[in-house]
Amino acid sequence: MMTTDEEQMEAWLAPETRVLRTEQGEHLELTQTMAFWEQYDDIRQAGATEAFLVAAGKDGMDEFGLPFELAIQNYVGHVWNECIR
Repeated sequence: MMTTDEEQMEAWLAPETRVLRTEQGEHLELTQTMAFWEQYDDIRQAGATEAFLVAAGKDGMDEFGLPFELAIQNYVGHVWNECIR
């Protein structure tokens, strides 16, 4: 039998795919964990636009040589830890 903590961890690790829009109107399909999407949604509710977060992910690709999925994850995690948490 799983504990509540284990159940919550399993829920946070579940993947979800969303379609994001860039400033140029392009659509990007992104699959991340529910933990990522909770942080992403918190940042959006605080005022960041979807296009801004996508651009920050693309900047991280250039700066750190990361794939987009990791670059946006890195940015969202840092912003959430510094500004939301």
